[in-house]
Amino acid sequence: MTDSKRSISLWTSISIGGATVLIVLALWVRGIEGSPIARPDVDPDVPPAIEEAAQFLSPGAHLRLAELDEALAPEFRSSWQTSSGAVFTLPECPPLLDWMHSKDGLELESTLRELRTAGEVEALACLTLIFQLARAAEWDPGFLGRSEHAEKLAGLIEPWLFSWAERGVEDPLLFEPTLGATLFYGKLMHVAYEAPIMGRNESALKRAQQNMARLVGAPGARTNLGRVLQDRHPRTIEVLETEEECCRGLAEGCETAYPDLDGECEE
Repeated sequence: MTDSKRSISLWTSISIGGATVLIVLALWVRGIEGSPIARPDVDPDVPPAIEEAAQFLSPGAHLRLAELDEALAPEFRSSWQTSSGAVFTLPECPPLLDWMHSKDGLELESTLRELRTAGEVEALACLTLIFQLARAAEWDPGFLGRSEHAEKLAGLIEPWLFSWAERGVEDPLLFEPTLGATLFYGKLMHVAYEAPIMGRNESALKRAQQNMARLVGAPGARTNLGRVLQDRHPRTIEVLETEEECCRGLAEGCETAYPDLDGECEE
């Protein structure tokens, strides 16, 4: 073999070896994300306090309110019953922010704080109230392009996610409700971003980017919630990494899971 052929053979071997190393490194880096978090198994000896908890975020939640009444810690039942009575009988689809400034709305906000800072059942009750409010009040921007109603509703979900998202995806009771709350939060922020008649709501975009980065983590360092979203709703993660419409994937997921959450109330 001539020197030139030996040289070519050597560089070919080096190139193949280098490519192999790069492939191995790429696979290793992808592995940093960690294995997807599966839905937590229910301990047969300690079943969750409430079965099929995701139903409490659905339009049929009113059929199961008595179960929450019984499962809640006694100290929260009075405020829960007052606020659930208000939001589940809300008439005439009032503008959300206007109703939140009423006596019942202020009491609801206080109840949400109480429930959010208690246990798992109370956290579920908190989301039940928020989702029902979203169905009973108007928050669609309309032809005037008002985003304040959607942003207020998102502001009720934000502290819940910051408190419960990481624990929720590891909890048999809250696993599905946590995903539902995340998808709905993303839809609300996407609605707020697109609300203006001219241009876009850049402050809503910045808020969404900052909060979702905190909730799902960065590539290679995903939170528990981020890993679950990557597994269950991969498009949400893909779109979150764009600079502009970061919540479009979450909005799409929410429209599939909760098509009636459109901000216009049920017909």
